[in-house]
Amino acid sequence: MTTAFVMAAIASITAIVSISGVLAGMVEANIVSAVIVGLGIIILTTITTTVGTGVAWAALKKGGPNPMGIWIALIWNVLLLAVIVLMMVLNTLMRGH
Repeated sequence: MTTAFVMAAIASITAIVSISGVLAGMVEANIVSAVIVGLGIIILTTITTTVGTGVAWAALKKGGPNPMGIWIALIWNVLLLAVIVLMMVLNTLMRGH
């Protein structure tokens, strides 16, 4: 359960850094650095949320009651993953406009 929270926290920090534009000064000069930073952020956020979702899902008991922490970690990771995928899809669709 702790692993799912750690993965959600890492993905949240990475998403906040990518959305806030903190790394914009680092990628202004070169397109290669922009691609590398972008791929790093995408990989870091998607892998951590996927692993966090899997760990939280595996911690669920099928027949019995589950602690609230497992549900919070699962929902946090799933929402982060959904937002990241939605942002990637919207970015791809809006690129031509």
